[in-house]
Amino acid sequence: MSITRVSVCSRRAFIRRLGGSVAFVGLTAACAPLASRTLSPSTPGTGPSTTIAPAQVSRGGTLVLAQPFGIATTAPYPGPQFIFGWGGLFNPLVSLDAKGQPVSSLAESWTLADDRRSLTLKLRPGVTFHSGRPFTVEDAKWNIDYVKDPKNAAAAGGELKNVDVRALDATTLELDLPDLMPHIFSLLAGVLMVDPQSDIKQNAGGTGPFKLDSFSQGDEMRLVRNQRYWRPDRPLLDSVTIRNMPDLATTAVAVESGAAHVVRSANIDVQRLNSGGETTVSVLAGSGSYDFALNCAEPPFSDKRVRQAINLSLDRKRFAEKVMLGLTEATYIIWMKQSPAWDAADDVGEFNLDKARQLLADAGYPNGFETKIQGNPSGPELLQFDQIVQADLAKIGITVNIEELDQAFAGTLFTQAQFPAIINHSYAYADQDPAMEFTAFALRPVGNASRFQSDEYVRMTDAARGEPDPAKRMDLYHQVGKFVQDESFLIPIANVVLPWAMRTNVHGMSRQPLVGSPVLEELWLG
Repeated sequence: MSITRVSVCSRRAFIRRLGGSVAFVGLTAACAPLASRTLSPSTPGTGPSTTIAPAQVSRGGTLVLAQPFGIATTAPYPGPQFIFGWGGLFNPLVSLDAKGQPVSSLAESWTLADDRRSLTLKLRPGVTFHSGRPFTVEDAKWNIDYVKDPKNAAAAGGELKNVDVRALDATTLELDLPDLMPHIFSLLAGVLMVDPQSDIKQNAGGTGPFKLDSFSQGDEMRLVRNQRYWRPDRPLLDSVTIRNMPDLATTAVAVESGAAHVVRSANIDVQRLNSGGETTVSVLAGSGSYDFALNCAEPPFSDKRVRQAINLSLDRKRFAEKVMLGLTEATYIIWMKQSPAWDAADDVGEFNLDKARQLLADAGYPNGFETKIQGNPSGPELLQFDQIVQADLAKIGITVNIEELDQAFAGTLFTQAQFPAIINHSYAYADQDPAMEFTAFALRPVGNASRFQSDEYVRMTDAARGEPDPAKRMDLYHQVGKFVQDESFLIPIANVVLPWAMRTNVHGMSRQPLVGSPVLEELWLG
């Protein structure tokens, strides 16, 4: 058994980047933790937001946000880029409120045809890109086509590939849908409008509340207020600096010392940071579950019985209680609790090494085998669980080598379906319309990361998406969930939660609807 670490950023490099000194963040009177604040329904153009009396808001200042992985490109895709994209550099045509319902953004209104096979969107007038160039209906069409191109790794691309997009006039866009697409608004919320005339990889322009001031790949991004923003009351900050730090231990030091205002927090630090007087923690719900993805194209995981043995060998309750410190609960199905397809009666399973051992013997592996689990340090809870799984699998004869990967490399292995055996992961979009979940690389019926292929899986997901009767549709999705649980090509273990620690002078924390990151345009400093 072994643990191999592949790292591209060290703690020493971080200290050098700070230049040996820490600029302390100015503080004012402390505010209550987010849990005590009242969340309001979203208003057009905003998405989820906090209720703040206008007289309370302080405008201006620079907020420093730190996270344990670097930003590789200014392009809006793939998903991790949403930390600066949604409510930062870019806007979607349609946003989502806290209940997953569509609200206006760059499209101020829309009409869904009676047969639900076409959607007409009316663009908001007077919107400009950061360059000052007007945002046009042709730009909107270009961006949907950009997402449809597989090489751009946009999660919504697979579902939108057969949608025909036409500009009807200077402000009207029409989408002809190939079939019923009940998740169309969730898809459009993930299509961020980038300026086609900008350098998308290194200096992307958008229509968002902030524009790019500087970008050092893998190290730091600085955003400044967009003076031309179409929402005159946003953003509330003058600028945002997003810094890469080596790990979550370093981000905790940064927020406690005042070197950062907002950071991703490790579970182990939540209690301390939430009672420290100068810091507080907001635990945001993620949009999916922690999981293990298995490569089904190669032995031994091409055999369903072996995959089921791995499923039975995952002590989910120990993960939820000991690793996640009770911040989440064990799960056995692909639907998270916020999903309309979740059913408590279906969310059952067991940890049973004896059954797992028998399945291995039935599959022709009575003495086990050697394999690899890959993960990345930005998800330390899964790396910690890997060691528990490593010990449990050893009891049934499976020797596991653990390899820690850089965040970007792990993402590439997953999205390009190149991992050799098992990889840690967390999928998204599981809190939207159930059809949206199957746009994620982890669960796509065709072209998923596990290279799992099944005509029955395709048939079942297509039938559920196209069923017009709501009750029958949920029944069909329950069947899909049971099918995935049985096939075990993707094995959920618990719903994702995202603890964000912050200085107590940070206000306006709210959750992006698709990925669970903070909405930058709503944040402000007291």
